[in-house]
Amino acid sequence: MVAGTFRLQADGTDISLQRHTSEAPNDGRYHLLRGDRIIESFNRESEGIKAFRALLQETGYEPPERQEDERDIAEILREEKEELERYRSEMYWGHSHQYGSGGKLSNR
Repeated sequence: MVAGTFRLQADGTDISLQRHTSEAPNDGRYHLLRGDRIIESFNRESEGIKAFRALLQETGYEPPERQEDERDIAEILREEKEELERYRSEMYWGHSHQYGSGGKLSNR
C-alpha cells in the first residue's frame, strides 16, 4: 500500500470512498465511487465520509447483523489465559538450554 492510501467500503455494496488506489486517481483527493464510476471527489476526508454515509442512507443500506459469540466473556478470557500460559511454557522450555550453567555439577 502506498502512503496515504485510503479505502472505505460498506460490506455487500459497490459503494466506496477511495484515495490513491488502483480504482481512484492519484491526485490526493477522496473519490466517492459506485462500482468503477466516480460520483464525486472531495479535498477532505471528512467531507467524503459524510457523502459516503449519505449515499448509503439513500440506497437503504442496512449493515449485516453481527453474529454474537455464544461463549461468555469469562470463558473467552479463561481460554486466552490458558493459551498464553502454554505459549510462555513452550518459550521457556524451548530456550532454557541456552541459559544453563554449563559447568560441572558440584556438591553443595
